[in-house]
Amino acid sequence: MRINVTVVMVWLMGIFWILSILLFVLQGVQQWNIYVYNFSLVLNFTLLIFIQYYFFQTFRKTSHSEQKLTAQLELAEKTVTASTNFLATMSHELRTPLNAVIGMTNILLHDEPRPQQKENLEILHFSADSLMRTINDILSFNRLDSGMEQLEQTDFRLDTLLGHIYNALKPRVSDSGVQFILDVDQKIAGKYIQGDQNRLTQVFFNLAGNAIKFTEKGFVKISAVVVAQEAGFIRIKFVIEDSGVGIPELQKDKLFEPYFRAAHHSAGQFKGTGLGLAIARRLIDLQGGVLRFHSQENVGSVFSFELSFAERIPKALVQSDVRQNPTDEIGELQILVAEDNPVNVLVLQRTLARWGLTVDVVENGHAAVEALALKSYDLIFMDINMPVMGGFEAARLIREMPDPVKSNVCIIALTASVGMSVEIHQEFRYLDDFLLKPFTPVQLKGKLEQVSRMKQII
Repeated sequence: MRINVTVVMVWLMGIFWILSILLFVLQGVQQWNIYVYNFSLVLNFTLLIFIQYYFFQTFRKTSHSEQKLTAQLELAEKTVTASTNFLATMSHELRTPLNAVIGMTNILLHDEPRPQQKENLEILHFSADSLMRTINDILSFNRLDSGMEQLEQTDFRLDTLLGHIYNALKPRVSDSGVQFILDVDQKIAGKYIQGDQNRLTQVFFNLAGNAIKFTEKGFVKISAVVVAQEAGFIRIKFVIEDSGVGIPELQKDKLFEPYFRAAHHSAGQFKGTGLGLAIARRLIDLQGGVLRFHSQENVGSVFSFELSFAERIPKALVQSDVRQNPTDEIGELQILVAEDNPVNVLVLQRTLARWGLTVDVVENGHAAVEALALKSYDLIFMDINMPVMGGFEAARLIREMPDPVKSNVCIIALTASVGMSVEIHQEFRYLDDFLLKPFTPVQLKGKLEQVSRMKQII
């Protein structure tokens, strides 16, 4: 039975005043004063008991609610962790075969196939690349939604990055007749900045990719202009403009909702997950910007955002310049590959053969350590997940070798895992760099030229 403290107190006060009035009428003022004094003591004592009881019940309810809330939060955290781990595992399982598909397709395209074969291979490559972008979008959204996405600051040339993005997107409009334009402010040319080039690239792929997808005629334009520059910082406005189908007025409020796709009269021809804009907006927010847009149906759309970057000194960025603009020829390199997947080994061997390079191959980290003990290498491509001994443990043992030449060998991780935990990121201190599967020949060549340059300096 639940006791309502307020009702009890009103009832007691009512009795007190009724008895008080009767006593005053029957006994006079003197007896009334004695009665009021004594009854006040009793009333105050009773009130104190009920107040203590009330606060005890309130505290017990609050404590119980807090315990339930804590349990719910723990369950939610476990659910998010399980979901993240599941997606990371699925990413690894999908990226590994995709690395073989995309890698072998690149090799076949490089072998000057017949026109019909080339067309078939390009379709295969485009389809695999589309699947890879879909996987990346799902993983990025999951990390952003769970608050696990973190920026990785590196030094790079912005004009070079925009050029790479433009060249990567250009094939999508090559047969459509749509004019694809890149307009970069001359103040940006040759300038090094510090930022997260991977997240910035993803933003442009999502925004410009959408613009290309929804534009059947006219133009798609990417522009970057300096809006402020002072005290070692530069603020740049990025604009993605198109003359596509535009966005219906009634659907603009929902545009950045996950999985939302604007409906058009020809919507059946537009495919996608509906995550691109949601991811772009969150990545821009993460970098301290705000994504704005205005659009008119059947006229086109304009998306814009501003970001601030720290300016860097080019002289301190020789290695970064090599990575972004590999121009040197690859010299003779002694290379060891530690990889347990024979298909991935084959792709890597045939790709390296383009540049006249051969490799020694081992199937696990323990064998890699033993191979290095017997022979010196300039570079080790180290898979992370291998039987017997993984790549991180092998890299740690290599760094502990007494021979400084061998302990300082360049180790580049080969991994299909993304969204790794902080503990795993800490293990990267034993590595010099990494390649995320599936990687392109251009990315691989950039790493090789960087190692070749460092070997020449040493």
